[in-house]
Amino acid sequence: DYYLTTSSGRAGNTVEWFRFHTRYDGWKYHMVNLTDAMGVINISGPNARKVLTKIADADISNKTFPFAGYREFTIKNMIPVRAMRLGFVGELSYELHVPSSYMQSVWDLLMAAGAEFNIRNFGLEAQNVLRMEKGHIILGQESEQRTNLLDLGLGFLWDRKKIDAKTIGAVALRQAENDPGRLKLVGLRMDDHSRAPRDGALIVDSRVRGYVATARKSFATGEAVGMALVESQLSKPGSSLEIYEDECNEKRLHASVVPMPFYDPEGKRMKM
Repeated sequence: DYYLTTSSGRAGNTVEWFRFHTRYDGWKYHMVNLTDAMGVINISGPNARKVLTKIADADISNKTFPFAGYREFTIKNMIPVRAMRLGFVGELSYELHVPSSYMQSVWDLLMAAGAEFNIRNFGLEAQNVLRMEKGHIILGQESEQRTNLLDLGLGFLWDRKKIDAKTIGAVALRQAENDPGRLKLVGLRMDDHSRAPRDGALIVDSRVRGYVATARKSFATGEAVGMALVESQLSKPGSSLEIYEDECNEKRLHASVVPMPFYDPEGKRMKM
């Protein structure tokens, strides 16, 4: 059995993607969309383990439940949990998947257990800034219809040793591998940190050379940073970028290409 997760908004598309690519070749399987049946709570931060330990009926130490691990256990000897130790926001985090009918109970238990640590809920904009600081992408934000794994620096996910022509996307990836005209995802740091450019702002010189995917003021670094898709000639660290916004009265904003992530590059906080 396999338990597959994706964003709620892409659940329907993901199901159809699997059905499309398994319509031939004698595939035999059953797939159930559990999006409405399951809820997810992400508990993150340096005290996340201390809080979850109070209510989990399992050893969730770093030794038994390491980063990128998966566990199934119960909460309070009753509530079934599928737990994933992920770090989308760059901190020690546990993603708890529980039946929807138990969501309120799990929320209340976590808030009570975390009271001594001054636990707080965080929203999507806080999540957006934190994941940007770590260089973690959101499909549709740091990508578009033409973007592939290589453009995003995720080429390690492609098993190049496979010669099977039926490997999904392999032909397109091989064709794109040496295409100098493709947009590449890069980190950018503004020269003026007083504000970040708007998402979607154009990167220009005499013509459009790319666009800003996400940019925010980083609370961790105190700098205005972001991610952009730019032509490969501008993707090298140190390259200068000119950014155009319609609110700048024809003036340009200036930034430099820098390595990512911007914060905790060794990932120590999410692996602690």
